Amino acid sequence: METKTLSIKKIDFIAAFSIFLLSYIVFFWGCKELLAIGFYEQINIAFDLDQSWYFDFVARDTIDWQFKTATDVRPLAIKHPFIYLYHYIVMILNTVGISDNVSVIVISQAFHSGSLLVSFYIFRSMGRGTLDASLLSFGLAGTSAYISTGLVLDVYTVSIFWISLIFLIVSRYVHQYSECPIWVRAFISVMAIGTTSYLLILVFLMEYSLVKNKGSTYLKSFININLYKQLLRVLIIGIILFIFVYFQTIIDIIQDPLGILKRTFWTVNRPGEKTGIFQVITVFTIFSIVSPKVVSIILPEGITMIDLRLMEFSSIGWVTIVIMAIAVLAKCKKNKHSFVLLFSITWLILNLIFHSIYQYRESLFLYCGHFVLAVWILYSFPFKLSDFNIKWQGVLYKWLDKLIVYIFPFLIWGNNTYLFQEIIRVSV
Repeated sequence: METKTLSIKKIDFIAAFSIFLLSYIVFFWGCKELLAIGFYEQINIAFDLDQSWYFDFVARDTIDWQFKTATDVRPLAIKHPFIYLYHYIVMILNTVGISDNVSVIVISQAFHSGSLLVSFYIFRSMGRGTLDASLLSFGLAGTSAYISTGLVLDVYTVSIFWISLIFLIVSRYVHQYSECPIWVRAFISVMAIGTTSYLLILVFLMEYSLVKNKGSTYLKSFININLYKQLLRVLIIGIILFIFVYFQTIIDIIQDPLGILKRTFWTVNRPGEKTGIFQVITVFTIFSIVSPKVVSIILPEGITMIDLRLMEFSSIGWVTIVIMAIAVLAKCKKNKHSFVLLFSITWLILNLIFHSIYQYRESLFLYCGHFVLAVWILYSFPFKLSDFNIKWQGVLYKWLDKLIVYIFPFLIWGNNTYLFQEIIRVSV
């Protein structure tokens, strides 16, 4: 029995590493193509993402910034306070002869492809077989959000890794009764928040869910001492890293709390027109997975930007949407994975609420990296066939599940691969 378990773990590792390697090769090659044509020297031309600023933050010291205003001290990055930490990895890669820009691609793809490796183990923990988990990970890699974060390098490319780890922690605890060590969990939480401060909400949701799943009521979970002990550990590690990152300017930061509050307010209260909730739902639940035809938009600063905003799909896209709709309707029944499903839906709803307020000039697709995994789980988590008393219903749902696992991922890739050519087109 022990030998069989080791064999399964070995097969899982080979499958997961193969997914990582294949994804790394494909997206690294794509990024090298974009680097060669100067794509990463531009900003906002694809989905309103800030790829040139990201390269400044990660590739160069602040005094050598090329696209942001160079400075001899690190300014506080409110939305991404620990983004500077990734620059130390670039410095290490520089010592072995890898250039700044290529180092950013190397690092970014390690996190991006690493998130797919983690996702494989999420699907395995939910009861999927090795082949099924591999295909679902393959499909996830082909979603609109994953293609954009894998090519249009931005902070989302990195944060998607920490998000997937948080989902893995919850899924393994729920389905395998495997609890992540508290200090490891705290470190993952700090890196998630430090990469994108908005993920503080997801960290709290994770810790609250872990307490709730131990049998406590929803209300008592909020006042459970263990929840706040863990948040205190996160705070301690966060303070230590904050001092390390901002040791040059920490006094100035502490002495100007009003300035920080003002910057935080203007960071959240973005100007410009805002879309309605229906458009937010459409972009987050459909466009994050299957790409419509891109639209070109002339921004006020004269930049031509491509984005995903209109319900205009290819034939493959419409077929995929039909499958997605059937999957959601069919899985409204009680399911053994309902806790992870509830966690995913809650995270998605929080994003819908937040981004119905926090928007910038109607650009919504750029946020999809934060919750694409939750949306993918919504469409792909497995059925509990024992819930069906009528035999033909069980057979029908079984074949629907096979359709989602064995056909759905290839439809996703067939519809979305054109995005790479669109990104190249807007670059030249």
